[in-house]
Amino acid sequence: MEWIEQLGKVIEFLCVYYATVLLRCALISILVLVLILVLRKTVLKNSVFSRGAVWLILIPILFTGRMHFYYETSIGVRGFIWTQELFSRWNWIAVVYMGIAFALLLIKLVRRIRLNRHIKKLPTSQICGEKISVSDGRHTPFSTGLIRTHIVIPAEMISEMEEDLSTIITHEKTHIRRGHLWILLAWNIIHCLLWINPLFIFAGRRLREDLELICDRVSIRQTGEDPYEYGMVLMKGLRLIGEGTSDSRYPVTFARTGEFMQMKRRISQVSAYRPFSNSRVRGVLIGALLLSVVTVAIVKIASYEKNIPIPGGVIYSENNPELFVQDTSGRILVGYNDKKIYIDGDELLKNYPDIAGKIGQFAVSVGGYMKLPGMGGGGAFGWLEAGDIHKGVIVIPCVQNESAWDMVIRFF
Repeated sequence: MEWIEQLGKVIEFLCVYYATVLLRCALISILVLVLILVLRKTVLKNSVFSRGAVWLILIPILFTGRMHFYYETSIGVRGFIWTQELFSRWNWIAVVYMGIAFALLLIKLVRRIRLNRHIKKLPTSQICGEKISVSDGRHTPFSTGLIRTHIVIPAEMISEMEEDLSTIITHEKTHIRRGHLWILLAWNIIHCLLWINPLFIFAGRRLREDLELICDRVSIRQTGEDPYEYGMVLMKGLRLIGEGTSDSRYPVTFARTGEFMQMKRRISQVSAYRPFSNSRVRGVLIGALLLSVVTVAIVKIASYEKNIPIPGGVIYSENNPELFVQDTSGRILVGYNDKKIYIDGDELLKNYPDIAGKIGQFAVSVGGYMKLPGMGGGGAFGWLEAGDIHKGVIVIPCVQNESAWDMVIRFF
């Protein structure tokens, strides 16, 4: 059926467009992730909260795919224009890229749905004034959910670490209150969309480590525990669960039982705990957020609009191939709507005086839009009779206007 074929073309076009944009974002993300990882190991090595805040500079990455830079600078053209040429020439590569991105998002969604369904079936217990879901597996305690959150603790840990449950619950509540679950959701979405960047796998572990260290700092302050005692709680939980025996039904949580070196670093950071100022922490967070917002605003200003109007158009004739009117300024083909196309006869005769002596019909194509330079559609089409050419405004019927499929592309 024709509409199925047209739908396929629209999907193919959108895959080429978004794959081009996302691949550019992925390439930029390599540089940004390298910067973050270097900062973590150097100037921010001893500042836990600053290390956590620096990850916010990832936010502007998803807005960088449409910048003027790729088309209007020599570096941009030489270094990035191939991304558009690649997907435009071999559309199937763009379809594969977007297919993998959507498949990864779908897998994440299905896993989250299955986990939530499983947790809803778990028995609950009131512990330290909190409703806790109790599992029969061997895994680290974890929190999940966004609007309706759940804290899940293994039954064995509840029975063997009864005196430490308050600390464990405070730790998980800190993850929830600090928005770490939302941060990890955003990270997973960015990772799925920019999946071609291999650094996301390594960097994701470092992000979770930084979130864990922030949570440890805040939990120690809230519980009033000695840092050494808090570290012993972590070690006790790790020994109880056992290396390499984590239950696969549950997510890999903040404290990964299979990563001894990460736990070693974490204990080292806990032992180095020093009191911190809430106002200073808020200042670091607000500063990082403002920097991200300003960067997004700058990137948006330096980027093309979602749909770039194409001024003017062309007038041509098969009977008169030597006469080709190309109007890139919109001075000749001045506008159109659903029913009519408007031509400035004065400008047409001034710039192309030979057209007055021609006969027959001229095809008129005007307007349209580009998603990116060289990638777009839309516009209107009509016929201009040679005998109707005159000075002043020439009005001709619009016989073909923007299709429903063009509107779909324009919307996305």
